[in-house]
Amino acid sequence: MSYEEIRENLPEVYAARKIDKYNYVYPGGEGYVSMQERIDQGIKKALYLSGNASHILIVGHRAVNRMILSHFLYRRKEDVPYIYIPQDKFYHIIATQDKKLFQLKRFEPLARN
Repeated sequence: MSYEEIRENLPEVYAARKIDKYNYVYPGGEGYVSMQERIDQGIKKALYLSGNASHILIVGHRAVNRMILSHFLYRRKEDVPYIYIPQDKFYHIIATQDKKLFQLKRFEPLARN
């Protein structure tokens, strides 16, 4: 369901989520707070399995991507639902012990022959 459909069809759910987006968990679903441990474990596993690889590509939906960015940006939990995640761009993150660089880049589809 879109947010508009939730607002129209389930106004109590829409209102409850609006009060505290980070801690709200949809009935029978998932929310930011319930994803936290899974996201942290996934990041640790990706970094471990990458070994000496210089690049890792992680693809996720908007909420997961917000959680991943918050992990590297050290954002307050209540700010996570508001991290900007555009549909036509991606975040290129360079993280070393000395620095962290975040670049928002435009997605350029490959040309088809």
